[in-house]
Amino acid sequence: MNLLVGFLILLLIALALRFIGNKLVPVAMPTGCLKTIAVGWFGGFLGSVFLHIGPQIAGVYLVPAVVGAAACILTVGLASFVKILLGRV
Repeated sequence: MNLLVGFLILLLIALALRFIGNKLVPVAMPTGCLKTIAVGWFGGFLGSVFLHIGPQIAGVYLVPAVVGAAACILTVGLASFVKILLGRV
């Protein structure tokens, strides 16, 4: 049960970051809602697993999860700009 709650928390973090990021930087966001949520969930999972700071809910460290999800979404979003700069469109 604890794993399910942690998974749902990471999904909610990824979903929230998708909408916040889309409002702040709509050009750099990856296309597709599910792709963005999947990338955000993966980043949140990595952040929560490797860093153990801040408040914890159901085994998920919230601060590293938010930072990891935001970093992964930003990285995937900026990949298209890097391709354009390198001339590989």
